[in-house]
Order: sequence, then structure tokens, then C-alpha cells
Amino acid sequence: AKFLDKISFLINLKSIPFYIIVIYYLYIFVFALRKYILVSYKRFEKLYKKVKGGIAILFIFCILFWYINSVFLDNYVYFFNVGQGEMALVKENNTYVMIDCGSITNDTSYIFDGFAKSQKIDKIDVLVISHFHSDHVNGIEKILEKYKVSYCIYAYPASFENEEYIKTMEVIKENNIKSIMVKEKDNIKINNIDISVLSPGLSYVYGRDNDESENINSLVFNLNIRKKNFLFTGDSVVRSETKILENIKSMKISKFDILKVAHHGSKTSTSDNFIQNILPKVAIISSKYKVYKHPSKQTINILN
Repeated sequence: AKFLDKISFLINLKSIPFYIIVIYYLYIFVFALRKYILVSYKRFEKLYKKVKGGIAILFIFCILFWYINSVFLDNYVYFFNVGQGEMALVKENNTYVMIDCGSITNDTSYIFDGFAKSQKIDKIDVLVISHFHSDHVNGIEKILEKYKVSYCIYAYPASFENEEYIKTMEVIKENNIKSIMVKEKDNIKINNIDISVLSPGLSYVYGRDNDESENINSLVFNLNIRKKNFLFTGDSVVRSETKILENIKSMKISKFDILKVAHHGSKTSTSDNFIQNILPKVAIISSKYKVYKHPSKQTINILN
């Protein structure tokens, strides 16, 4: 013990799942009470000697299986509860794509930190910005302070005079992140993650800095991971939906499993015609009702 105490080393592990803990304590329990069990049940003595090594091997195997699966094989899309704002994370093998990182009610970097520590995430390969409103980007500075980001993808801004756009681009430049501006019908492949841009087109740019123009210019895209289609819509509005549907048809995207509902469930988005055409299996709404009364009853009724 004194010798090992002098050796300094650190092993990083993700949060251990419940079934591993159960197996561990079960083995400790059986090992600790083995004498009492064997005294009471002599006939189990031979059986115990045979299986005790097997239980230890099983436990080690479970640990190895869990670690390999969580690091290399586990894939997911997480939508974070950031109140009135949006943030999502996609993991495919060891590739991480973050979509938006803003909120006007919570510190998104603080929310992400807890998750990242439990999952041992220290990098974000690609950061996707739907549009330049504070509830989608105001967490970017703290996120970039703590995590290495390689690329940033964003749509053509409605106005280059937008304060949030200027501030965000300055932060991206300071951190030496490669930025990619995309438009409709662009396709991006990030390892096994496919991103197909559905909106906006360059013709959507209105050249004035206001909420409506930024929302119309939201980056809308289909993200395909493991043969599942996710539709991310930013704060796009009903006015954008006709063009989005046209691009879905021309790009031959047949179905959507998950819809990230546009504009936090506001009645300015998610028309009945739009939902009838895409028919997602699940709809995700990121909002805090007390702030702007999102989601609206109209949107909920359409989804129902």
C-alpha cells in the first residue's frame, strides 16, 4: 500500500452503469459471506470453488464490454434542457457534433459540463449554428474555452451587421476554428454522419437585421445517423416551409424519425401542411413556457 501510494496515475472512466454496480456488490457479498454459506451448505462447497473464478471473469468481461461499447460503439442524439434556448449533441463512434449552444434562461456550458464529465468528452468535432440569435449561440464563448472544436458550420446570415453574428465570428476566429458557410442542397459528411442542408438559399437573405429575417435564414437540415433521419429546423417560420418541402422532395429524403420543432413551438412555425408532409414519429420542443408562452396550443394541436 505504501509503495502504491507513491505512484501517481489517473484513469478516466465514464459514469458506471447500474448493472455493473449490482454485479460488483453481488460478488463482494458472496465473497464476504462465503464461509457462512459453505458451513451451512456443504454441498455447495465444490460448486462455489468452480463458479467463483467465473464470476470474477464475468465481472471483468462486463467492465470491458461496457467501456468498449461506451467509447467506440455507443451512438446517440441528446437534446439538452436549456430552458428557453436550444442545444443538442450527436455522437457517432468517437465523433461529436453539437447543434446550437444558447439559452436566455440557463448557462448552457454549465449544463453541458456535467454531461461531458460523465461521458469523458473533451472535444467537439463540429459545432453547427442554426442562426445568430442569443438563445442559440450565447453559450459559445464558454463552450470554446473548455472544449476543442475543429469546425463550425452556419448558414448565410440575414445581415452581416447583426451584433450576435459579429461577436460569434470573432470568438470562432480567436479559437482558430475552421468555419464553413452552407446553403440549401449542400451535403456534408462527418465520418458516418450525413448532413443535408434544406434551407436557406442565398435568395433568402433580406439584408436587414431583425428577428424575422434571422429566423427565415435559420439553417434547416436533415441529419442521418444509423439510418435514422433527424430534421433540425432552427427558428424557421411558415414562410420557409414551402421551400424546405421542395428541397426534401428534390433531395429524395423519404421519411423523418425525429423532428426538432421550429422556433420553440411558436405558432409562427410548424404548419399543418408541413407536418402532414413529413410525418415525424417524434417531435422535440425546446422551450420554457413562462418566458414566451412556447410551445403554443396551436402547434401542440397540429402535432397531436
